[in-house]
Amino acid sequence: RDGEGVAQNLAEAVQWFRRAADQDLAEAQNYLGFMYRDGKGVAQNLAEAVQWFRKAADQGWAKAQNYLGLMYARGEGVARNHAEAAQWFRKAADQDLAIAQNYLGIMYVVGKGVAQNHAEATQWFRQAADQGWAVAQFVLGYRYYIGKGVARNHAEAVQWFRKAADQDLAVAQHALGVMHVRGEGVAQNHAEAAQWFRQAADQGWAMDQFVLGFMYTRGEGVARNHAEATQWFRQAADQGWAEAQCALEEGARIEPPPWWP
Repeated sequence: RDGEGVAQNLAEAVQWFRRAADQDLAEAQNYLGFMYRDGKGVAQNLAEAVQWFRKAADQGWAKAQNYLGLMYARGEGVARNHAEAAQWFRKAADQDLAIAQNYLGIMYVVGKGVAQNHAEATQWFRQAADQGWAVAQFVLGYRYYIGKGVARNHAEAVQWFRKAADQDLAVAQHALGVMHVRGEGVAQNHAEAAQWFRQAADQGWAMDQFVLGFMYTRGEGVARNHAEATQWFRQAADQGWAEAQCALEEGARIEPPPWWP
């Protein structure tokens, strides 16, 4: 499928997947479903994708169970059914598939397909986070920050934000910067905050591009540098960030973000 040792030919790949799938090889059925879902090597057909995912899922293939859950959650190739989606996510989650554990956590947060239960949601996010799933690590950190489904604990929030941030998840890098600015769960440190904001800004996170510009304007955590500030404001403004666009106007008063202490 990835063109290892041969020229990539998705149509040819589909043929070989089909031969194996017709012999009830679950992994091949899952791949065939993926090809039909994304229209790779074959005309896109979501209903056909669902059929192949179901064959693999019925054999216990965790990734296919997760894909089938997604198809039910989105109503792709099958009538939308959140209860059915939750059941398939649970089957995959019970096999320690981190992405399915994360999805199941979301279902419990929003109360779709299952009764809303924030404590249960947190347990599933934790299982995914413990496997290194960056999004779940961030979500778990946020739940510790606001005290939802778990006792509020800012120090614990910082630890989970850091795990996700170390995997280059921009929103976690932003959150870690905010924690250092506010001194929540960690000693206040504007220089450390600026480093985390910069990592998110380098990934195109417009809010942190603006925040860096603000910090360069004020000389907080970085040496005051109006030229550098202007560069960061411009990057955020180019993405439509209104505060950055205002900051570029002649004689503008630059206000801090609302969460700034």
